Amino acid sequence: MPDITMCATKSCPKRKQCYRSTAKPSHYWWQSWSDFYDPKEKDCEHFEGVTYEEALVEMGYTLKKEKE
Repeated sequence: MPDITMCATKSCPKRKQCYRSTAKPSHYWWQSWSDFYDPKEKDCEHFEGVTYEEALVEMGYTLKKEKE
């Protein structure tokens, strides 16, 4: 479970690059969610510029590549 409040916004243009959106939520514990995106703001102050896969690699995990 990521120890963060995850982003529930589907309309954010950076959602595929943000850890708050790409992390895998917990299925066993409570996961907190919020709608962080404000279209009136230029940048999201809650943006975490690392994807779930990048975070795993930084922690030392080896990812299997999908067959093309």
